[in-house]
Amino acid sequence: MYTSVLRNSSLSVPISRFYSFAGSSGDQTFTNVDDQATSINLSNDFIFYGYNFSTVFINNNGLLSFHQAVDGYTSDPFPLPQTLIAPFWADVDTRNGAGVVYYRETTASAIVSKVAQDVQLAFPGQPSFTAKSVVIVTWYRVGYYEENNDKLNTFQCVLATDGSRSYVLFLYLDDGINWVTGDASGGSNGFGGTEAYVGFNSGGENSTYFAVEGARTPAVVNIETTSNVRVAGLWIFQVNGDNIITSTTVCGTPDQLYDNATILSYNSISVNSTATYSCEDGYSLVGDAVRTCLSSGNWSGNPPYCQIVNCSELLIESNGGLPVFYSSNSYSYNSTATYSCKNGYNLVGNAVRTCLSSGNWSGSPPYCQIVTMDEGEGSNCMARYKHEPSLYIRICCNSSNLGQTIRMREGTVKTIILCPIVKPQSCPPDNKDCRRLFENGNTTSGVYTVNPDGGTPFEVYCDMETDGGGWTVFQRRQDGSVDFYRNWTDYEYGFGDLTGEFWLGLSKIHRLTKEGSNTLRVDLGDFEGNTAYANYSTFGISDSCTKYILTVGRYSGTAGDSLDYHNSRRFTTRDNDNDASLNNCAQQWIGAWWYIMCYVANLNGRYYNTSTTNGEGIVWARWKETTLKFSEMKTRNN
Repeated sequence: MYTSVLRNSSLSVPISRFYSFAGSSGDQTFTNVDDQATSINLSNDFIFYGYNFSTVFINNNGLLSFHQAVDGYTSDPFPLPQTLIAPFWADVDTRNGAGVVYYRETTASAIVSKVAQDVQLAFPGQPSFTAKSVVIVTWYRVGYYEENNDKLNTFQCVLATDGSRSYVLFLYLDDGINWVTGDASGGSNGFGGTEAYVGFNSGGENSTYFAVEGARTPAVVNIETTSNVRVAGLWIFQVNGDNIITSTTVCGTPDQLYDNATILSYNSISVNSTATYSCEDGYSLVGDAVRTCLSSGNWSGNPPYCQIVNCSELLIESNGGLPVFYSSNSYSYNSTATYSCKNGYNLVGNAVRTCLSSGNWSGSPPYCQIVTMDEGEGSNCMARYKHEPSLYIRICCNSSNLGQTIRMREGTVKTIILCPIVKPQSCPPDNKDCRRLFENGNTTSGVYTVNPDGGTPFEVYCDMETDGGGWTVFQRRQDGSVDFYRNWTDYEYGFGDLTGEFWLGLSKIHRLTKEGSNTLRVDLGDFEGNTAYANYSTFGISDSCTKYILTVGRYSGTAGDSLDYHNSRRFTTRDNDNDASLNNCAQQWIGAWWYIMCYVANLNGRYYNTSTTNGEGIVWARWKETTLKFSEMKTRNN
């Protein structure tokens, strides 16, 4: 068996693309019949699988045969002893006014010319073809057994020969295949049971056959949207030889990959040749590494893409350890992890480790060792609260250990130095982010001013209630009051109303997440009142020079992981295309996001006021395939 298929999202064959039938065409007909066959004595022999035939038998059940009529209404699996052409072999029933079967042989010049054009489309390298005669059989709006007319099919089979070469064309009307099984074939409402067969069978003792992909499966209902000649719903075959030939079309140059991927080799672009893909060091291939040139003129599958290798998140187990700082807010290939210790501890070992192409971190993890100090004296000290309610760090500015630190717990000296204890209340307030504000006693959600890195302060909305509070919100969608289809500058610096719908700005999100370890939470709601959330153990985006690359860690929650697909991707807007698609995904899906080809999540899409399957909407596909009513993205320092 040999199968070939080209997927096509365009409309299938319109009725105007069919070969003329009915009306003044001079067709004969089947009407108001079930399981009936007739024959045409051909004016020119039709050559099929190397044999000449002077008569063709037409069965109303979507089947043509040679030698003798075939009265089967349920398709049998090929190979079979009969010699068959099956444009759509299933249990057709035209009783109860459910359609007509038209048939004729013709030598009309308009038909001969149209066949020549179609043959040239499928076989551009062959000599021009002028048919001596053409047989046209049309099943028009036919129902299925038993006398069902609620779903109707329309398709056509064309046989053409010049006495040397023979061709068969199958045409399927746009939205014209609506059932695949009759009731007597185990079907119900036109589906299930034994589905229709599409293909060819040579017959005889050593019968060979050709089946179109999806034949005798539920997928055969999609025959109108597939093709072997780049026209959805049109199939063209050369049938005079020992084997069925689908096309002599060659494929174009294999799709080039983006983001550090290379094509290793392809020796030709002819049918059955292969193209092999690989990635540069530090990247892994996602998708099929080998694609084959199909007789449809297309390469099999979709082009793969390269995804940066990620190392596992590092855990700190030593006492005194602070969260690891990752360069570019990630733990991907070539990024670095920098360890540090709390005041009062020294780092033992290498402070910096690098993520290798193997997915492992270089070297061994360091650890933190408590500082020991000799006795000193001084009086000008400042205390700062760190992590544990009872832990204070004192900096003695006038002692012989200027700038050194010691640790005390509840007034008990662990490392002796003569400085008075200054309580944390004496320290200036820390407004680095919403978590620090929460720890300093601000427990009401609302707008606050933060300064995460000592630069220019800016306002944020703090969620002080969800999951322990202290969340800095950087995106909210809730009513469509703000247009999110904007340019790069708007997304870089932010827009909207912090108390309503808004995007905080990529530059500010970078400032919030560039140091330390941060968590991401995404809260979602649909139009039925259902809610879900997604947590990511680490989160950050890189700077503007690298187009704000997204980094997320391990997922937990109830919404499903829709961000893993977007991990390590650059941000794309309608005027700044950084995705891996041939098109600009932001323009295609009316939003800005960390797209690839294109998305699994897109929370900045067009806002719809009702649930819809429109892909331009607010989507988190691992939870709902319909558009969402609410989304809120927020981060918190660990």
